[in-house]
Amino acid sequence: SMSSARAAVALAGSIVAASAAAVAVPGDGLPPLGLAGPVALSSDSELDMELHGLDRDVAETGLQWSNIASTIEAKVEGLRAEAGRLQRALVSLRRFRSRSLLELCASRGTCHACATSPVCGWCGSSM
Repeated sequence: SMSSARAAVALAGSIVAASAAAVAVPGDGLPPLGLAGPVALSSDSELDMELHGLDRDVAETGLQWSNIASTIEAKVEGLRAEAGRLQRALVSLRRFRSRSLLELCASRGTCHACATSPVCGWCGSSM
């Protein structure tokens, strides 16, 4: 559903944000790590720009997920409507369906009654 897609996007955003926050540990003497590996950032402003870029990427990805979820939701609703139409058609067909030949023949008590039926030819040909 749409809320599930939004929750997934929010979770992905928080994971990316937490990963970005854990990338640089001040004072450890190691260069900060980006999502694609080591990145040499020379200042806090570059780190801020990198985080801003990641935020933008997460927002764009969230929008894409939202669009995909909307498209899928519309298709699922269309399929549900079609399934409902097919179910109603099936019920209607079953209601107007004639009895099977086996039921018809079994309901005839005599060969003469069977022979008078327009669908049966076996008794008439054997008489």
